[in-house]
Amino acid sequence: MLVFFICCPLSSVAAFDCADATTTIEMEFCAQKALTEAQTELMCTIENTLKTFQGDKEKITLFKNAQKQWTSYRDLHCGLVYDRWRDGSIRNLITISCKVELTQQRTNVLQRDFLTF
Repeated sequence: MLVFFICCPLSSVAAFDCADATTTIEMEFCAQKALTEAQTELMCTIENTLKTFQGDKEKITLFKNAQKQWTSYRDLHCGLVYDRWRDGSIRNLITISCKVELTQQRTNVLQRDFLTF
């Protein structure tokens, strides 16, 4: 049986409908919105994960260190993605999308490993 902790609500819907995004600026706006939502969900998952450690300082320290290392990995990896596309107008969109994907993956891993039973 899988049980997920209830997380914080996602941000409110913007006036712009991202399904209608056609320009690079609009797509970047929507990607940034998706990143903000993914980061909010990850932060909530982190809070719930820390609660499962019930004050075990060693586990909390290990988890925080692992999260710090993961953040460094995400930033370095997506930085390389940016560098790969640095001459193109789509570089920011691809980099933000990279961060969205890795952030969502991290959230899923934490939920699977610590918040399901």
